[in-house]
Amino acid sequence: MHISRIILLSIKKDLEVNRGEESLLNEMINAMKIKFNEYYEGLEESTHIAAFLDPRYKKYCFLEMSEHEILLPIRNKLEQQLPSEMIPSKKTSRFLQNLKNTTTTPVVNDEISKYWNSIDAEENVKPLEWWKTHFTEYPNLSKLAHDFLCIQASSVPCEQLFSIAGQVLCKSRNRLTGESVRACLCLRSWILEDVN
Repeated sequence: MHISRIILLSIKKDLEVNRGEESLLNEMINAMKIKFNEYYEGLEESTHIAAFLDPRYKKYCFLEMSEHEILLPIRNKLEQQLPSEMIPSKKTSRFLQNLKNTTTTPVVNDEISKYWNSIDAEENVKPLEWWKTHFTEYPNLSKLAHDFLCIQASSVPCEQLFSIAGQVLCKSRNRLTGESVRACLCLRSWILEDVN
């Protein structure tokens, strides 16, 4: 899931490239932009958090956002998770439990800011291993990272797309360009979905 935001941003950037008014694919590209934006809105929150928690690419995925816009969803998600995890033990007095609850937010905010301002990890580092080694430094974020980075970004429609691509690129169509194959796959998808 964490790499999917990078892929989505690359697709978005590619769709926004000006190909000139006379390009044959402009109409199709505009329809693709509309469809892309529909899906992107639905995936934005989960990919935002996962990309933030990837110590290798955290700075690449938020170039057009302010620091407040970047950190706010992370703070909100941590605030949602922390109260449910803070179950008072029988040995802890009510007074001490109240003190613990009031000191949680600044600690979390410091943890988020400290992580955000830290140097990116090397590209060959595995994110979950990085979080395991930095658990003591970022205890709350590492729990969140475990939840978001272990999700595999795959689905049946994706696998079906590769099978369909194999049908488009057959012996009789072995000279199609990459752009033509993409156009054929998009058109097929739209026809099946009955998109105008």
